[in-house]
Amino acid sequence: KEGSLRTASCVARGQVFVGELFCSQEDVALLTQAVQSIRFVGTHRSRGLGSVRCSATQFSVGNVQAASLAPAHVIRYRLENLLPLVITDLSRSHANGFASRDYIPGTAVRGMVLSDLAQQQPEWFEEHKVELLTGTCFLDAVPCPADWKPLPPLMGFYGEKGKDDLTSVLTDDVAGKKRVNLGTCCQPDGEVLHSWRGETGGAMRIARQNDQRKDALPFQVQYLEKGQSFTGYILLGDTELAPNVAKVLSGDVWLGADRHSGFGRCHVAECTALEQPDWMDYSYGSQDEIGQELYLLTVTPLGLVNQWGEPCGLSGELLSKKLGVPVTITACSTSLREFSGFNRTWQCRLQHQRMYDRGSIFRLYCETSPSREAVEQLQRGGLGVRRAEGYGQ
Repeated sequence: KEGSLRTASCVARGQVFVGELFCSQEDVALLTQAVQSIRFVGTHRSRGLGSVRCSATQFSVGNVQAASLAPAHVIRYRLENLLPLVITDLSRSHANGFASRDYIPGTAVRGMVLSDLAQQQPEWFEEHKVELLTGTCFLDAVPCPADWKPLPPLMGFYGEKGKDDLTSVLTDDVAGKKRVNLGTCCQPDGEVLHSWRGETGGAMRIARQNDQRKDALPFQVQYLEKGQSFTGYILLGDTELAPNVAKVLSGDVWLGADRHSGFGRCHVAECTALEQPDWMDYSYGSQDEIGQELYLLTVTPLGLVNQWGEPCGLSGELLSKKLGVPVTITACSTSLREFSGFNRTWQCRLQHQRMYDRGSIFRLYCETSPSREAVEQLQRGGLGVRRAEGYGQ
């Protein structure tokens, strides 16, 4: 009621709170004075609450020596987020809630690497700009243990509630069983399939500066919890680019949104040169014989368009051209999602592209066994659109 007594919960006096500010060297003196000038914090200041004393101590982050990497076709990198990480998923966000992806998109890593190269090595960047933008693929970094060789969450597995036995829709009857979600990534170990999922959290905010509404608008922000490890790959068309890319992937880097609000600080824990991505260990080896039945797995989202530029599905006709033999898709287990992006040159969002999600799998039957060269070429070159952005693997 109007004028009734109220209680307010507050922090007891005498407690000490410590935080960190990251800034350029020329702003240190200004921020030090600004911090020391703070006298009151919080609400009910006119009622004797919120009096504080603030001090600032300068410390410098030690220079981390950049990784020395030899020319390579593939770079495997591992990031550990020291702070919560905001990776907004626009397809699942709405007016008063921003959803987060449970992995770090390759496009986010791509933007960070290319931006740093353009600032730190402008002449070298201009010389190799075309190859970096069109011939280099930055793949998603997925949360998983450091020693894993992760695969995307394989689709098509079904099981019964309370039981660990799984059945694949590509090989068995799954009537009466429930589809199993394998999280963000998985790793096979014999007949056991281990799965992993990224941990997300959330916070409530208030948009006080809102042009459309005069009152404060609360909204929910979701983020990746700190302390997780993310493994990703960079596929290089020109092996000579690897040493310069590795110089950026060292020490601490900043990713995602809301970096000025205490989000997005990550540490590069690993940067290794490889001849091929780790998931190739699950494909045909040099001693394996390629038969007539193949399984095609989408390691990254796969989007296809027809001759009129309209989205279309994967067809046996397209695979026949790629493999050089008549191919029929006999079974599949897929999921569709829409992916977008942002063009910094034109300052606009890219059109949403509907794609097969990571982990979609197809069983193929070839009238005759395809050549090893054709299969390897399909794996190296990929399929579909926006392959320079990491799609289509």
